[in-house]
Amino acid sequence: MTSASQPAPRRRRRHARGSGEGTVHQRPDGRWEGRLDLGYQRGLDGQRRRTRKSFYGKTRRAVIDQMEDYRAAVKAGVASTGGQTPLGEWLLYWLERVIKPNREPTTYDLYEMLVRRHIAPQLGDIRLDRLRAEHIERWREELKSAGVGLRTRQSAPIRLRTALTVAVQRRHLADNPAEHIEAPQGGRRAKRAAPSVEDARSFLAIFEVLDRIPCNAFRACVDGSGQEADTSRK
Repeated sequence: MTSASQPAPRRRRRHARGSGEGTVHQRPDGRWEGRLDLGYQRGLDGQRRRTRKSFYGKTRRAVIDQMEDYRAAVKAGVASTGGQTPLGEWLLYWLERVIKPNREPTTYDLYEMLVRRHIAPQLGDIRLDRLRAEHIERWREELKSAGVGLRTRQSAPIRLRTALTVAVQRRHLADNPAEHIEAPQGGRRAKRAAPSVEDARSFLAIFEVLDRIPCNAFRACVDGSGQEADTSRK
């Protein structure tokens, strides 16, 4: 039989990959990569997009173990199926959709300023699922090196932690990396000593000389009598 008379080989029919299914292959550099199909998910802009998550390892077995652990964590509700949104994009959504409708305008203005000037420029390009506590610690050091004031260095991490808490609640993030990082502490102001009785009497004498305010009640406190002293002239 000639090749022309031979039946054409059957093509394998490719099926669409379902949510939760994955593939494992070896990369040119020798490492192994696994990809899980997480199905279509709605982004912050309202559009639905197909989402995949990658896993890497030195052996095929190590990658498969990671994928199985991740599936189990998602099923148990302790892992997020999202998280690929950049932090800066999430912060903008948090400001406009969570803070602005529910807080006073002055509160929104303060939070927006902190995000725009002190959080997004350093951390905004990092994906939510790749943000680590070490990123936040280095960011705090950069703020201090740049001469940012203590009050701002205390407030900015608190706002970041709040925004990430909302991301965890909505399952965009599995864990909040800012949860256990304390805000920088400032030096305590020395307490001023209370004025002595002699100081109070000196003030009283000045007031009487200037004849600016009535001194009866003040004299009663200084004398300790609990009653207004008689300062009328005879």
